[in-house]
Formats: sequence, structure tokens, C-alpha cells
Amino acid sequence: MPSRGHPRYRRPAHPDRPVLDPPIAQAVGQLVLFEAERDWHPLVGALLPPPLPSVQALLADFARHTAEHHWTEESTETMARILRMAATWLGADAIYREEDLRALHRAQGNRGRPGGLNAFLRQRGQFLPGPPRRDRNEAFVQRTIAALPTRIGDELNTWVRVLRGATRSHHRATGYGTMRRYLVHLAPVLADWTTRYTTLHQVTTADVVATVSAVQGARAHERAVALRSLFRALKHARLIFTDPTRGTHVTRREALPTTLAPDRLAGLLDTSAHPAGRLVLALTALHATNSTDLRNLTLADLLLARGQLLLRRDGPPPPASTCTPK
Repeated sequence: MPSRGHPRYRRPAHPDRPVLDPPIAQAVGQLVLFEAERDWHPLVGALLPPPLPSVQALLADFARHTAEHHWTEESTETMARILRMAATWLGADAIYREEDLRALHRAQGNRGRPGGLNAFLRQRGQFLPGPPRRDRNEAFVQRTIAALPTRIGDELNTWVRVLRGATRSHHRATGYGTMRRYLVHLAPVLADWTTRYTTLHQVTTADVVATVSAVQGARAHERAVALRSLFRALKHARLIFTDPTRGTHVTRREALPTTLAPDRLAGLLDTSAHPAGRLVLALTALHATNSTDLRNLTLADLLLARGQLLLRRDGPPPPASTCTPK
């Protein structure tokens, strides 16, 4: 066996110098001693040796495949380069691991989509899929729960199992994306409760009302929904006796601001000497025009003949979105 100082183990000093044949991988009768992650970066940009007839046949089949499926020229060239590097090193009849193809794809700058090459090799029976990737949302949920105190973390894990359908329930499994959104809204709540409680069994209805009332509008609604999901699951798993969220109701819509009193409106326009400022004050105070409507105003929206100002809003236009001066 060549030593580590042997030229076959050295990376090419120049990209235009051919890469030597693999030292052991294609030896007749040689078995794999153990699996290891390969470093494909030395082959990127290197001048590969002339392909063997078997590699040429494989590349020709791949070219026919890409032509039949109308691949773009860029995707064809990128994936053909990856296939040639893998076949030159591992052999044209090898079973290609998804990890190796993925590493070659990264080494090539992640250009193109390797899914088409994987499908081609799968049809030939030369593709070995790798372990399934863990969902990013699932990883976020597990990481967030792991940072909590042990007992409360165990209760959150029970919540996850209930929502995933691991217990007897007539509800279908909830996705990790939904649980991630719940945890984002629960994060400040749990940060507060973990400083005062050792278990969610200690949370009261007053605690729920206080934490939901601390925010408004859509945030209050989402926080209430997340809390309701959490405590319903814990009650379903019989970890708590009573649901502290029961009877709490929060709407999505925020309360409209109260109208200014007439005595406060009097003299309001006199607070600004600039005409544009007085226009903004009038539209905001008298017609409840929001900032988006103000930014979208144009001179063409002023209907002098009718003494009206047209307000343009997104979506289907209302029958009469105008402000009439008083």
C-alpha cells in the first residue's frame, strides 16, 4: 500500500494536471473496510483523465436521458461533470451514495439540482439514498424544548407527542411547522413562567389572562391559540386536572381607536403652518386615513370638479373610496 507521502495521496498542485487513478477503490476484489466521508474538493477544477469506455457509455446514457427530459444546457453540463467525477473515481458500475453526490454538488458551488441525477441513477439501480434529513422545524422544536428546565421540558415533549398523534386522539397529526409557530409565541411566556414555576401544573387562569392581555391584536390571538393547544394536550395526557385556558376568548381584530372629542379637534389645523401638514392632519383626524393611504396619494387623485380626494387601496376597488372636504 502506498504511504501517505505517495503522489497518489497528494492533491493536484495545478488544476490542469490530470488526477491519478484512485489507488484502491477500483482494485479487483477489494472490499470496503469501513465507510468514511470523502473529500471531493481536490477533483473540482482538476483535469480528469480520459474516461474509460464504461464511463463513456454511462455519460452517453445520461446525455440521452437529459435530452429526452429537456434539461437546460447549464444543468446538463453541471450534473454531467458531477457524474464523471464520481464515475472516474468510483467506477461506472458502482452504487453511488447520495452523500457523495451531495458532497460533489456542494464542491461544485451548489449549481443545478441534483434530484434529476439521483433519479437517473435510481432508474439504473445505482443509487443508494442517504438517511432522511431531519426537518428544520422539528430540529427547532427539539432545540427549544431542550433549553427549558427538565420538568417543564418533559411536559412540552408530551405536548409534542399528543400533537403528533402518538396518543389516542381523534385529531390528525399537527405539523412541526405549526408547533414552531406556537413555540415562537410561547417563548416569552415560558421564559417568565420558568422563573416562577417548576411545572405547568402551577399555571392558573389568572396567569393566562395576564400574559394574553400583555399583547394586543393578532399577537394576543396567536398567543392564546398556542396556550390553548398546550394545555389541552396536557389535559388530554392527564398531566393537569384543569385547563387554565378554558373560557378565555381573544379575537383577531384590534379595537378601533376612539374618536377625538370636538374640543380637541378645534384648532387642530392651526397647529401646523404648512399646507401639507394640515392636509395630513385633516385626513388622519377626520377621515382615519392610514399611513399607506397617505403615501399612495397623487395629484391625479384630487377631483376638483367634485371636490373629492380619491384614496387608492390594494385589492378590489370599493364603489366609492373618496374623501369629501367639509
